[in-house]
Formats: sequence, C-alpha cells, structure tokens
Amino acid sequence: MSKSFRRRRLVGTIRALREARFALGRIGPRAVRRSTVDSELVATKNCVCLPGRRIQPTTLYAGYFLETNGSSLQAPRAILLSDVHLGPYPKPEVARDLCQLLAANPGVEFVFVGDTFEFSALAEADPELGWRRIAEANVEAFDALGEHVCSGGKLTFIAGNHDAALTRAAHLLAARFGGAHSTRVVPWFLHLGDVHVEHGHLWDRDNAPLHPLADWSAATEPLGVALMRRFCAAQGAHQFAHAHQTTPVQGLVRTFRLFGWRAPLIVLGYFVTAFALCFEALLLRPQQAAKDARRGGVRVHALAAEVGLEEQRLVRLLEVAPEPTHRRARSTFMRLYFDRIFAAIGALVALVLLASSGITLARLATLGVGVTYLLTGFGRAGRYPGPVDALERASEKIRGELGARVVVFGHTHVEHASEAYVNLGSFAYCRGPGRSYASMDYRGSLDLRYWPRSSARSGIVSALPNARAGLGESPRSPTRGHSSSPGIENSCAESS
Repeated sequence: MSKSFRRRRLVGTIRALREARFALGRIGPRAVRRSTVDSELVATKNCVCLPGRRIQPTTLYAGYFLETNGSSLQAPRAILLSDVHLGPYPKPEVARDLCQLLAANPGVEFVFVGDTFEFSALAEADPELGWRRIAEANVEAFDALGEHVCSGGKLTFIAGNHDAALTRAAHLLAARFGGAHSTRVVPWFLHLGDVHVEHGHLWDRDNAPLHPLADWSAATEPLGVALMRRFCAAQGAHQFAHAHQTTPVQGLVRTFRLFGWRAPLIVLGYFVTAFALCFEALLLRPQQAAKDARRGGVRVHALAAEVGLEEQRLVRLLEVAPEPTHRRARSTFMRLYFDRIFAAIGALVALVLLASSGITLARLATLGVGVTYLLTGFGRAGRYPGPVDALERASEKIRGELGARVVVFGHTHVEHASEAYVNLGSFAYCRGPGRSYASMDYRGSLDLRYWPRSSARSGIVSALPNARAGLGESPRSPTRGHSSSPGIENSCAESS
C-alpha cells in the first residue's frame, strides 16, 4: 500500500468524521420547525429541499436538512398527529392519506394525540359497539395500522374528548393491532423525554372531563361531547356536530334552512337534551364529581411513578386546570344560552299581552327587561372564546409545573409552532396546505409538517421555507379553533 494512498484514505476519513460532526452536532439549539408547500427550490439555514418530491425523513448534513428519497442518517423517532376523527361514516380521503403516511414511515412509533376515533358520533354509549361500527367504516385505515405494527412500528393512542371511551376499549385495540406490546392507550398525557404530549381538552372548559384519570362514563361526558352524542347523533343533526359560536338565533335560522318541515322536531329535541343536561348538572353532578375525584386521585400516584414525577406536581397541575362547564348547573345553564332564551320568551309574551289585553306596568317592565337584556353586551356576547389561547396559556403552566421543554397539544384544529409549544392542528380538518403532523427525532427536536391531501396532491412538499417559524414566531391563524362544543359552527373545512 503506497504512502500516497494511505494519505488519501486518512484525509477521507478525517473529512467523513468532520461531516458527521457537523451533521450530528452543529445544527444549533433544539427548535420546532415548520413545513409547508412550495414549488421552488428552498434553501435556508436549516433546510434544503428539492421540488417535485413528497416529503421524506430529512437527512441532517453539514448543518442543513437535506431532502432525500427516503434514505436518511436519522429516521424519525416518532410521528405525532391529532384529530383524525375516524368515525362511523367513511372518510376515504382522510383514510387514504393516513395509509400513505404510515407506509412512508415503516417501523416508526405513531402517536395519535387524541380524537383519533369519533365515538361521540354514535348515539349508543357502548364502547365495544362503537369500536365495531368505526372499524367497519374504516377498513382501509385499520388494515394500514395493522400492517404498520407488522413492520415493527408501534401505535400509541392518547384519549381525547371525542374518544375518551378508548380507555374502555383498550383491549379491542390491542387485539386488532397486534397486542399490548405494540399498541397502548394513554388516558391523559405522554412524556417523550422532555416533550409533554396530551390532547388538550382538559384545558377547554366545554370539553374537559371531571378528572382526566377517572373511568369513562357516558353519564359524565363533557358538555360539548354530550350534546354531540345525545342531540347531533340521536337527531341526525350532524351539521351541528363540530361547532361552537352559533348563537340561539343563528342556530334556529340554520335549523329551518337545513331541515325544513323537520325543524320544529329538531328544535324540540335540542331543548329536551339541554334541559336534561341542566338537571343532571344540578342533581347528579356533585356526587359524580366526588366519585371521579376519588378514583382519579388514586391513579395520580401510579402515573407519577410511571413518568418519573413527584405526585404533588400532578396534583398542582390539576388544581390550576379550569373547572369543566358541566360541573355546575349555573355554568351549564348559561353556556346553553337559556338566559337569553327565557329573556326572549318573556319579552315576546309581554308584547303579545300588551297588544291583546292592554298596557299594564308589569307587562311594560317585563318587555323592557327582556329587550334590554338581549341588547346589552352581556346578552349578546359570545359564551365560548375558543380553546386556542387557553391551550397556549396551559402550555406555560405545564412547562412550569412539570419541567417540560416542549408541550404538544391537538384539540384546537389550529396549527401552531414555537420553541416551547406545538399544536398539531387536525389531520382530518385541514387549514394549511396539507394534513398537519409532526416528526420527532431522537434528540427531541420537532418538525411540524404537512402531508399533501389526496384531493389536491401536488407531490411537492418542502420543509421549513420560513425560518422564522423555527424561532418561535410561527404565524397565527386569523380564525379561532374549535373542538366539539354546544351549538357551534365548524370553522375548518373538511377535505373529505
């Protein structure tokens, strides 16, 4: 072996080690990076992506993310996605895109961050029956999940407000997707290193459970989910399933426009359900809340030991969580706008009596009070500001109490990316250029990405064209998010 050959080999080895050092150690601080769609060659400090290729796991090379055709130095540790909303009615495009995302990441753990299955879209409050109905409607997606486990991947399902019943159907998931060693159900949150992952409905009053670790029961479902199951699913009024800003007048007008001659029956069904929820909150909820607090409190100790935290930290976190709307009769009554309804009925009755039986002081006073109440700010103001800001504030509390570096939520259907807080948006209800999800590498860095929709597949998805998104300044959506709450209008257009 000549001296020149040995010298060239030594130089090549040093160069390779230097490039590996750049690749693994010179990318800079951990950050949350954002992806989008672009038809041009993208080259930024953190990303080089070629047009015309579907996004693949990125190769970390010389301080850049270099798009490759599936081969990478560092495959994802986990894929996180939220709000897939597979229900008893087929969503072919959502299922098809989910299958393709699974096929593109064999052997990787998929973490479904809540509302993966829409148990609340079924009037029957039977988890096993609901599971069978959902499985029959989503055969393609379920087969793809099973094949992913066969390829060596794992599945983690975090319970959300729509699929809280998963905790009662965990054995069915394990049987369908390859056993408890590869499939698990998490009732509240998951820790991936110093990344805290939960659905986020605990921090949304209208969709918060009485206790996140208590046994699921249809009798204690949050207000938004209970209305969806008992009214929307039972009456076939699925147009109101994912909504929260519709006022009584808007809801009444929309009901007559959608259902025609059936509208009075739909309205009657709503009032029967709403009155029942108010009476349950008054008569039954105190005992139910005490029972759930006892059962959940016992499980806090086991969860703290599992995640390696002090039990008192979790207790303090639960203490700062907002009180669920359905916990008290007054908040339920006000949230369902019964104060406005009674004010309108009183004013209308007084007006009819004034016109038919003459003027009296009592009738004038009733009319004046009713009209004044409806026209003032309190009578007209919205009762549901939306969970977007609430969850962002909650992420700060979680970081402070639990010491997490990054908090990941779903629930709002609005994507958000900053260094310390990520919201995955909704895989089913798209706002951005594709179906949002996040890729997490083995160092704990998160990359918020979009998978192209089947209905508008361009085949061009690039990572991080906007460097500011990785610096904690991701643009906020001008519209507010949602997650099924009483009488609301879905602000996200479903692509399927």
